Parts: sequence; structure tokens; C-alpha cells
Amino acid sequence: MKHINPQNLPEPFVKAVSGRDRKPKTDSISVTELIKPPQMRALEREHWDEIEVDVATEVYALLGTSVHSILEKAGDDGALSEERLRVTVNGDLNMDIVLGGMVDRLDEDGTITDWKVTSVYSFILGDKQEWIEQLNCYAALYRSHGFDINKIQIIAILRDWTKRRAKAEEDYPDYPVMVKELPLWPKDKTAEFIKTRIRLHQDALESGTYPKCTDQERWARDHKWAVMKKGNKRAKKLFTDEEEADIYCQSLQSTKAGTFYVEYRPAEAIRCKDYCHVAPWCGQWKKEQEESNREDQQGEVPQGGPANLE
Repeated sequence: MKHINPQNLPEPFVKAVSGRDRKPKTDSISVTELIKPPQMRALEREHWDEIEVDVATEVYALLGTSVHSILEKAGDDGALSEERLRVTVNGDLNMDIVLGGMVDRLDEDGTITDWKVTSVYSFILGDKQEWIEQLNCYAALYRSHGFDINKIQIIAILRDWTKRRAKAEEDYPDYPVMVKELPLWPKDKTAEFIKTRIRLHQDALESGTYPKCTDQERWARDHKWAVMKKGNKRAKKLFTDEEEADIYCQSLQSTKAGTFYVEYRPAEAIRCKDYCHVAPWCGQWKKEQEESNREDQQGEVPQGGPANLE
């Protein structure tokens, strides 16, 4: 994996965000890799020397690392912080695999805490499945070393939180730092999850056989209709039903100053589009792009547009 610097950013920044990634191995896997789509990890190993990452796009990773470093130094209250744990997983697998992970914090009462520097959008989606899987795997690692785990939680630091929206929007987080408890799985469920995921990743690396990434893994968003005010970039409200969007648009036009219209927003896989380093080599993504382009050319995708309300 190569880090490129087309904006000629300062060398300290480049060094800070480079060198953290490692090529996937066949005899070990981290918890972060375990919950990653097998197709993505296999393509990363296959095309590792061809992948180019713009250092400017790694700024959020840098923020996350900085926050973890500061909180680790502040953790002098008897809790275990930034513990790196490993366990060998075998059972009915065809070989022993070392599963590893670094846990942010384990309190004396058996509570695992993971710090997340994330967006408000990610937080308000609810319990992100990846967070649940990650922390339950951490629980399994600690249990394998003799610890009792009673609770798992994230503490989300919301990087784009604003006080104005917190006051104005009912479903918006009240504070820029929020605690969320996640469901703790039974031991046997976690063990089966780990073995199943390892099998999928091993098959992907050894034989090139892997399932397509799911909509959940691709962070797929359904198509929507956005009610827009002319001159604004952000939508007033999003709808999954075009008729509901039209009705709302007309109500705004009759009660508020300005011109409002309905804009169609097609479905898209956010991870594939913006956050997957191996998308250029992914057959699944390539096929979807070809189908999308074909639909656009044939006029099958509804275009939406300004409502005739003036």
C-alpha cells in the first residue's frame, strides 16, 4: 500500500498517517480485520502493492488515534487501558489462527469501553452492527485470559456535532460526547461468530472464494427524495416515498418564503464509493456501476426536479 501526497502536505502529517496499515496474513487476523468483509480483505492482499491512498483522506483516522493517545495517558484510575490481547482459535478449523485486538479500556466491574470518534449520522443510526461485533470479540479475548465481562459500551465523540442543531432537532444528540451500551452476546454465540468469520476469511485468502459484500457491509443507503430550498445545499427533509415528499414540499411552499423543490437521490453504497481502497478491482462494484450507467442512459432512473409551485 502506497501513501501519496498530491497536496504536498507537511512531512509530519504524512508520517503520522502512513505506515499504520498491514498486509493481511493467512496465520493471524485482528478483530478489526475479522469484522471487515472477506471480499475486501482478500482483494487488499491481492492488490496490496497497487493500492494508493491519499494522505489527506486519512485525517479522521489521525483524529481517532490522537484521541486514543490522550485518553490512554489519562487512564490512571486502576482500569486496564490499550491492552493488546491474542488468542489461538482452532476447533474444527483447518489450521490454528491467532486472533488479536487492542481494547481501549476494561474497568474493574467488567465493563469494556471503546472510544469512537465518529459522525453524528453514524451515531444516530442506532447500534452499528460492526461496533457490536467488535466489542463482543474483545469480550471473548478478555474471557480467554480469565476475565469476567459484564457490559460493553462505546463512548462516541461526535466530530461534527453542533449546539444549534442539538437545540433545534428532536432526534439530534444532546451532547458532543455520548455513551451507548451495546448488547453483550452469550459466550457460545461469540465463539461461533468468530469461527464462522475466520472460515470466510481463510477461504477468501486461500481459494479466492468469498461472498459478495452485503448491503450492511457496504453502508448502503436506499434511494430517497429530498425536499430542497432553492439556494441551499442541504435538504430540508428526506423521504423514501416520492408522494410524501411532494406533499411536504407543497406545504413549505404555502407557509414559508422561498422556492422549494423535490430532488431524487439514487441509492448508493457509501463504503464502496468513498471508503474502500480496493473498489477499482472489485467485480461487484464494477458490475453495479455498469448497471447504474446503463439505467441512466436508458432514462429508467427517476430524475425528480423543481416542483411547479410558483
